[in-house]
Amino acid sequence: MLIAALDDPATARLLARRLLLPVFPIQGGACDHTAAQIGPGNFGTCASGNYNFTGANVGIGTTSPDGKLHVYDSKHDYKVKYIGIQGGDYRKSVILLHAAYDGVNLANNYAVGRIFGERGSAVATNRKEVVEVSTGAAYQTTTGSIRSVSNDSLKWKLVTCTYNSIKYLAIEVPYRADYLQGGISFEPEFVSWMRFLATS
Repeated sequence: MLIAALDDPATARLLARRLLLPVFPIQGGACDHTAAQIGPGNFGTCASGNYNFTGANVGIGTTSPDGKLHVYDSKHDYKVKYIGIQGGDYRKSVILLHAAYDGVNLANNYAVGRIFGERGSAVATNRKEVVEVSTGAAYQTTTGSIRSVSNDSLKWKLVTCTYNSIKYLAIEVPYRADYLQGGISFEPEFVSWMRFLATS
C-alpha cells in the first residue's frame, strides 16, 4: 500500500517534506539511455521498470552536473561524488573540501554530509571508514568540525593546505599500509550539501 501511495508524485512530495528527504519521482519504464539520447528534460516513454543513465552525470536544476547526482537550487547544492582511490599503500592524501579564508573575502562555501571509504575482499584487509563533515567558509571566517568513525585507532583530521595557490579546508586521510582500494565517496546521510565558489 505504501509503494502504491508513493507512485503518486503529490503523496511522495508530502512524505518527503515530513521526512526531510529529497524525492524526485520519475514515472516510467525499463529504459537505458546515454546522455546524448536524453534531450534536455526529455526522458522518452517506457513501458515499465526504472530509468538508467549510462556513462553520464545526472543534474536536476543544473545543466552541468558535477557528480553522479547533482541537485541545485538557489539555496542548496546537493551532490553525490565519487572522490577516488588513495593510489597505494602508505600514501599520504587529503580531500579538499572548499576554500578557506586567506585574507580575501569569500563567497559562501560549505560541505555538510558524510565521507565513506572502504576496503576489503577475500584477499584484502577489511577497513570501513566514515567521516561526518560540517564545515563552512564565508566573508572572513572559516569554521568546521568532523567526527571520525573508524574500525581502527586512526582518525581522520581536519586540516588546511594550499593547492594551486588557493588555501583549502581539507580532510587528511589516515596514513597506513592498507589503503582504501575500494574508493572514497562523499555521500548524503539524510540531506547533504557541498558548495565551493570562487573568492569574491
